[in-house]
Amino acid sequence: MALYTNWKLSFVILASVPVAAVGVALISRRIQENTDRHGNNLTQAVGLATFAITNILLIKCFNTKTREQRNYAQFVKAAAEHSLKLAFSQSLQNGFTRFISNAMVVQGKFNPRTVLATRDLIFFSQVSGMADLKYKLVKLPLER
Repeated sequence: MALYTNWKLSFVILASVPVAAVGVALISRRIQENTDRHGNNLTQAVGLATFAITNILLIKCFNTKTREQRNYAQFVKAAAEHSLKLAFSQSLQNGFTRFISNAMVVQGKFNPRTVLATRDLIFFSQVSGMADLKYKLVKLPLER
């Protein structure tokens, strides 16, 4: 039915869905890598903090406070960087997914007289992706 009513829009959507699906697949790989690295860095930071708390006398005796602080800060900063990359990747993935879902809605519900322009569809996907990014960035503990 959609090919009959508006074949140009159907071909645009059929051509953009595989590209968006490949984009989601590539981004998903980055999400898993950043999630693993974020977890590893947080595990290292917790390990260093636990070591410093349980061996406080040893740290005071050998005057290694600055080195332990530097190591802890390094792992926390690396975890924050991976968390930021994770937020960007998830927002980009959400934008691709919403583009596909919005394209399907446009394809299925609108007739040729009331169809939204492709630029409006892309704009709505970008706005929703940026709103998702803003929501995720508010949750991140950023260094001041």
